[in-house]
Amino acid sequence: QEVLAFLREGLESACVQHARILLMSRSGCSVVVEVIRMWRSAAVIEAVAAAAAGPGESEDEPMYDHSIAHHALKKILHAEAGGDGDGEARGEGEGTDDAMEVENPTGGIDNEDEDEELKPVDEDEEGEGDEDEEDDGGTMAAADEDDTERADPSAFATALVESAGEGKGLAGWCDSNRGAFVVHALLQVPAAEKGVVAQLKKHAKKLTAKAKTSNGAKLVLAHVKGGKTGK
Repeated sequence: QEVLAFLREGLESACVQHARILLMSRSGCSVVVEVIRMWRSAAVIEAVAAAAAGPGESEDEPMYDHSIAHHALKKILHAEAGGDGDGEARGEGEGTDDAMEVENPTGGIDNEDEDEELKPVDEDEEGEGDEDEEDDGGTMAAADEDDTERADPSAFATALVESAGEGKGLAGWCDSNRGAFVVHALLQVPAAEKGVVAQLKKHAKKLTAKAKTSNGAKLVLAHVKGGKTGK
């Protein structure tokens, strides 16, 4: 806990300043997911949501369609929906959407995370622990105070809806199969579900056409039409 408290400021700062780059990296997106899971910083959540609605590796590739980033977005949303972050949210297993997802040219990406351990932090300061022991109590107390400022449990879903609204909108995300799966994960978050359904119903005709060729859009359309929760 002491190490985490010491690293927190730097990790959160990195996620805010470099959200776009981190989301496109396997190890980087794991850092983003874990930082949000542990500390629920509003600044990090807003930065990642903004990056999610922006470009990926090129202006022509949205972040939500990136082969790695879209998995990270789903993980964060699944966690907010009450799952474990691995797709086990409200009865929805990760295998369900990844098995159906047809636009994944990167092969092993579907098992997106967990076999990769984060690289250890530089240990140049090893040996300084004895000098800092007296300050540990203050550091942990400060961390406890920061925890009282944790963002709302559905803050990422809310921020994602707002960020999407500044661009193509969530219906536009469904033009991409991967984007549609992110939208489907968003629909699993109870606090966001009603508003997202209302927004998507305005584009039911477009979703119906897209569902003929996109499994992700098909899931989204079924949810919108039937109010399904993934159970």
